Amino acid sequence: MLLPTWLIPIIVVVSIAIITAIVKVSLWAGAVNQDRKNFHGLISEIREDVKIIRDKIEEIFTRLPSSNQVTTSTSPLSLTDFGETVAEDLDAHDWAVRVSRDIWEDVEEMEDYEVHEYCFDHIIDLSAEAVNLEKRIRKVAYDHGIKTQAVYDVLAIVLRDVIIEKLEEGAGLDTTE
Repeated sequence: MLLPTWLIPIIVVVSIAIITAIVKVSLWAGAVNQDRKNFHGLISEIREDVKIIRDKIEEIFTRLPSSNQVTTSTSPLSLTDFGETVAEDLDAHDWAVRVSRDIWEDVEEMEDYEVHEYCFDHIIDLSAEAVNLEKRIRKVAYDHGIKTQAVYDVLAIVLRDVIIEKLEEGAGLDTTE
C-alpha cells in the first residue's frame, strides 16, 4: 500500500515537529537537571554561610556582659531574682533596717526619688561603717561572678525600699532599738 503523495509532506512535517519536540524536551530536561545541580550547590553554600554566621553570633554573645544583672531597667530600679539572691546572701534587709535607723533624720522629709539618690550616693560610706560588710560584699561579688558595684547597687535598692516603706507607713522608725 502506497501513500498518497499529498500525505507525504504532512507526515514529514509531523515527523519534524515530533523530533523537534523530543529534542526540545530533552534540552529542557538537561537544563532542569543542570539547574538542580546548581541549586544543590547554592544550598550547600548557604548552609556553610549560615554556620559561619551562627558561629559569629555565638562569639558576639560570649562577649556580651553576663546575664547576672542584679537590677531591672524599669523605673524605679528594682532587684531581679538574681539580685534578690545576692541580697539574701548579704542579709541586706537586716543591714538596711539597722542603717535606716542611723540615717532616719537625714531622710525622713525626703521624696522617694531623693531617698533613691541619697542611698546610691552614700551606699559606700554607709556600708563601710558596718563591721565585716566590706569583706562580705567582696566575697558575694566573687561568689556570684559580679562586680562589687553591683553588690553596692543591691544594698542601695534594699536600703531605699526599707526607708520608703517606712515613709509610706508614716510612722517613722523606732530609733530606740
